Amino acid sequence: AWENNSWEPSVQNQRGSQNWEDEGSKQKSGIIPGWSRKKQKNDCTDKQDKQDWNAWNTQNEGWNVDGWQNSRSKKSKDSDDHNSRSRKARDVPPVLYPQAFISDIPVEFDENMVNNMHTQCGVARHDLPISVKFLPSKDKTGETCACITRYEKEETLEFVIKTMHGKQLSTRSGKHKTVGVKRARPARWMVKAGLARDEEPGQVQHEDAFKKKWPKQVNKENFDVVVAPKQLLDEWVEHEGTIIQWYPSQASGFLRTNDGVDLFAQSNWFLNLDDGEVPEIGRRVVFEVTWNRDKDRYHGRNICLVKPTEHFPSDLPDGPQLPLMITPEQYEPVEGLDYFCNIWNLTSATRRWLLKLTPEVQEKLINEFDDSFVPDPLDPSEEITLHVSSSVAVGGLHSNITEEVLWKLFSRFGKVQSCRFLGGTAVIEMEDEEEALLAVQDVMLSTDWPGALVAYFYHATPPLGLRELPEGQRIFGICKKWNRATGCGFITANGVGPDLPITSDTLEDVVTLMPGAPVLFMVERQYQSGFDHSVAVIDRCMGDRQAVRQQVSSTFGTDSAVRNWARQVLTTLRGIEDLDESHRCALLELLKSGQGASNSELKSSKVPTKRKRTAPKKDTAPAPQEVPVTPAASAAPAEAAEPGPVASPEDSDVELTFDDPPPKGRVPLGPLDLDESE
Repeated sequence: AWENNSWEPSVQNQRGSQNWEDEGSKQKSGIIPGWSRKKQKNDCTDKQDKQDWNAWNTQNEGWNVDGWQNSRSKKSKDSDDHNSRSRKARDVPPVLYPQAFISDIPVEFDENMVNNMHTQCGVARHDLPISVKFLPSKDKTGETCACITRYEKEETLEFVIKTMHGKQLSTRSGKHKTVGVKRARPARWMVKAGLARDEEPGQVQHEDAFKKKWPKQVNKENFDVVVAPKQLLDEWVEHEGTIIQWYPSQASGFLRTNDGVDLFAQSNWFLNLDDGEVPEIGRRVVFEVTWNRDKDRYHGRNICLVKPTEHFPSDLPDGPQLPLMITPEQYEPVEGLDYFCNIWNLTSATRRWLLKLTPEVQEKLINEFDDSFVPDPLDPSEEITLHVSSSVAVGGLHSNITEEVLWKLFSRFGKVQSCRFLGGTAVIEMEDEEEALLAVQDVMLSTDWPGALVAYFYHATPPLGLRELPEGQRIFGICKKWNRATGCGFITANGVGPDLPITSDTLEDVVTLMPGAPVLFMVERQYQSGFDHSVAVIDRCMGDRQAVRQQVSSTFGTDSAVRNWARQVLTTLRGIEDLDESHRCALLELLKSGQGASNSELKSSKVPTKRKRTAPKKDTAPAPQEVPVTPAASAAPAEAAEPGPVASPEDSDVELTFDDPPPKGRVPLGPLDLDESE
């Protein structure tokens, strides 16, 4: 009954003759039952009463305090609400946001870091991704992964692809990765449901064509192997591979990626291929790929030949133990040579090198060398630190250079332990660090040897890490990669690592670099978003070969100055400068070793007619202002010349040519009148 505007049960909940079906019948007849759901549930004390309540709750329907009591449960009502909302949602066309696939980002990145990447690329705050989904890492090292970002506007997606693709990011190990951005394909369930169409209809045929092509046999003459099916390549992402076939008459050929996928290439798609140069089979290349639907194959784009600057694998076998080549004859040291070496603190390797000079050259070297030939010390900011090792890496070798030639060349600097040869680069193991230092100083940045050798110390592991590179100091490096189209590339510090990205705006004296070129660069420390430590960034870079040569050679010290002066003395005494250029090339090895050519060798060499030796006479001697330096004056013994002014030691290292007038301030050699010379 109703009492005080509230319903109270008229009877206790006891089992009697009246059952729950009667209550149900009363409810059906219009009588409101006197058991509210909340009250009845609280009054049920035993298990049987709870079961009776559940039976009533599932069988009866009608009005109660809360409204109409349906026979279905609340869960069913919630399901109906969800279904009704789903029906309404199906009436509204779904919104498919533009989405991008971003690859090669560090696994440490989260959504905030991805948003920072967009902000640094110029994306407005209101255009940042509305969602970011990270995909599992497929990198072997586990340092990088990929993600899918969604945007509200199509213009934002196109802007991100244009500005973010190709950016460089550093991983936790110090390696640099190139970020790839492209339009993400819709999911398969979207395509099957008709919510989206496949934006690349040829992709299915593309995959089918790949399945039909593999396995296949390629170029039986050179590569008699069966290639297994490989995964598809990402377009417009940098790949590495080798040239496996080339047809010079057609100016085209085929490349193979490191994953074993072949692609077509033409000579006009190369960025650093010289005019008339034919790519060599087996040469390493870096390129981007595109899929040609008409030809049903990959095409290489922006192909760049990798010069010999790659890291040497640790398991590279040693070259064959070649027989020791003929080494220069060693002479007895002249009196005073040991004292000369002690005064100038010359190394034992330089002393052994001086013993290969004739006694005449040794004596002249001892009498004329002074501190004027030693370069002045550099400013601390210009100093270059070379990390000495007993192994010497040689890059820039010409294709016709053999192991025998390298063994013979480096045997003149000391005892060669082993020679490892790979493509255009080689590693020579010397007996000790002093001999390796001598070889590096004399061969580094040589301009006479074919291929323009670049020698530097080789280390199995980089001597300095990315965080240990000195700031504000010149560091020697090798250009590992360079892309002319984008004006950026990578520099390998100390020739062996680590690698640092570089852009053309940091170049001081050149506008572009070539892979394999030596450089001198400086770094500065910068803090990047997402990293707790500073990152070394190239601030300035010197790329002119001659400037790098002069800068590096000025740090070699007294030992290098003594050897250079000895070569000049040897050149003057033996008359090598008077030979034609073609004959000088045949004697370059003698000059590099410091051994003079024998008289028979010089006599057998042809002397140009325009440089015929003629002894000057008194009546035919020209005026001091016009007198040229004659070969006879430079080659004749000192006692044969008439008395005349002696050249000062500080000018004795000036190189003279026979066709040009003497340099300013240089006193010409030959019979001169002392009064007129004053």
